[in-house]
Amino acid sequence: MRKPHTILIAEDYERLRNQMVSWVGMKNDFVCVSTAEDGEDALRKIQLHEPEIAFVDITMPKLDGIGLLERLMEIESPTKVIILSAHCNEMYVRIAVQLGCCGYIHKSEPEEIWDAVYAVLAGQKYFSKLVVDSVGELK
Repeated sequence: MRKPHTILIAEDYERLRNQMVSWVGMKNDFVCVSTAEDGEDALRKIQLHEPEIAFVDITMPKLDGIGLLERLMEIESPTKVIILSAHCNEMYVRIAVQLGCCGYIHKSEPEEIWDAVYAVLAGQKYFSKLVVDSVGELK
């Protein structure tokens, strides 16, 4: 039997963080290895657990999502980051892409989470409809 794919959730809003843990728990081939409510904790837990995918909020205490992406790039982490944020303005999205995020989903589009996960696991990038509509095509 194949090992489940591993996911970490870095989100400061507890209700959404818990909801995402529930969503991951509904899939037999995925496991949430850890959660974090701030960027510094997320960095420690990504280094400890080495998840395949990390969902990261842009605005978190202590170290925001952009800062976390910078640190992950510095340490050459293999974890693939999907941003899940209420912000989809062009500046945030383009900076996140430059720093190596593999996907960006607006929080109002949770139905796109699994499409993003499967695309990223297949080596593709994924940007939700609202992000593409707001920013344009991204690579």
